[in-house]
Amino acid sequence: MQKLILFLSVVLLMASCASKRYARKAEEFEKAGLYQDAAEFYYKSASKNEKNVDAKLGLRKNGQKVLEEKLSAFQTAHKNSNHEEAVHAFQQARNYYDKVKGVGVELSIPQRYENYYRESKKIYLEKRYSEGVNELERENYDKSLEIFEEIRSIDDAYKDVEEKFTVARYQPLYEKGNDQLENGLFRSAYRTFGRVVEGAGNYKQSLSLQKEALNKATVDILIPGFRAMHYRRRRKNDEAAITNKLKGSLNKLDNPFIKLIDASHVGDDIYLRGSREIDHKAASLAGVDAVLKGKILRLSSGEGDLKKSDKRGYVKEEVKKKNDQGETVTDYEYYKTNYKEYKKENYATVEISYQLISTDNGEILVTDQFRLRETDQLHYADFKGDDDQLVPGYWVYRKRDHRRDEVKDSNQDVRELQKLLDAERKLKSPSELKSHLYDQAVERIVEKIDQYNPEKL
Repeated sequence: MQKLILFLSVVLLMASCASKRYARKAEEFEKAGLYQDAAEFYYKSASKNEKNVDAKLGLRKNGQKVLEEKLSAFQTAHKNSNHEEAVHAFQQARNYYDKVKGVGVELSIPQRYENYYRESKKIYLEKRYSEGVNELERENYDKSLEIFEEIRSIDDAYKDVEEKFTVARYQPLYEKGNDQLENGLFRSAYRTFGRVVEGAGNYKQSLSLQKEALNKATVDILIPGFRAMHYRRRRKNDEAAITNKLKGSLNKLDNPFIKLIDASHVGDDIYLRGSREIDHKAASLAGVDAVLKGKILRLSSGEGDLKKSDKRGYVKEEVKKKNDQGETVTDYEYYKTNYKEYKKENYATVEISYQLISTDNGEILVTDQFRLRETDQLHYADFKGDDDQLVPGYWVYRKRDHRRDEVKDSNQDVRELQKLLDAERKLKSPSELKSHLYDQAVERIVEKIDQYNPEKL
């Protein structure tokens, strides 16, 4: 809490300093007769610190001059019957008034200007409204939209401008959606009507048209189950694993055009008599648009042998010695030792092919065949002693020196050995690797189905 209070205090202090700095600059402009610049810097000062009374007084004085200049421009345009310029000039004056009021300074707009504004606005909006209606009737939607947007910015309650704006804005989209619907571009129509519904609600029954487009665009998919063969034996557990993962991922897919059909809801009439093959005509009549057939062409997994090897190294011990000057110094001695290294690799491989087939005409909508492999490797060292003292190397005889003996005590060599001593000693099982492969396979299949779009073929 104390830190928060300190932080807020610093922020307030900085704002106060900035406010004073802007106020001093404003005073300089005011003395030079530059009231517009003075008003702007008084405004900045007041916005930094609304308790700065001098800044507010300066803003009221100089800001009123700025406002009167804007009102004068408005009055000139009004007298000259230039009502478009008058309306926009008064809006600029009103915006400036509101801006200054936002920092607690009230300026003055005499009532006569309000009266003049109402006169100009009435004349100008009647003219623009008539122009907008004319453009709308001629189906010049872009031009009419521009006009009705301007009217709304001036007076959003003017006549039925909101309704006219809606027509100008969404009628082109509505017509585009209908054209797409008629031309079989159901996915595009769904998205187009979605934009209409989002902006204009149920404009001309757009909601029902969007639902119609979605219904026609949706591919109702039946997955009878992947088949896995191995030496003429079915591997039902693997079939169920990948099929269930696939169904789960497709059900979670954020794609309104993909829908899975539960096989239990269509009955056995969709199968050819005496087999589990799909009768496409019967499936189509049952509401199935496509059948996803898949095969696990190859599946293998295995657990490798644990390979153990004896390694030769050294134990590094720190010793204290006296040098020739009789000073005690630190030195190191190396003692020959052994440690073990272990290696093992488990693996899994799968090869899959699949086809998404239309029940309407037997067309293959999506197809792919791919092979995946996953391995997990174990490589670690084990030492029956203090790991921190072990350094790599090589020696020939334990009891005596040999010219081929070598101590590898560099930082890199020691670091590599320490990595092996600290390495993971648990390996993923073949079944775990196989499950991970299925996840990858499902992700690939789902991605291709998600990307399927008949309108881009």
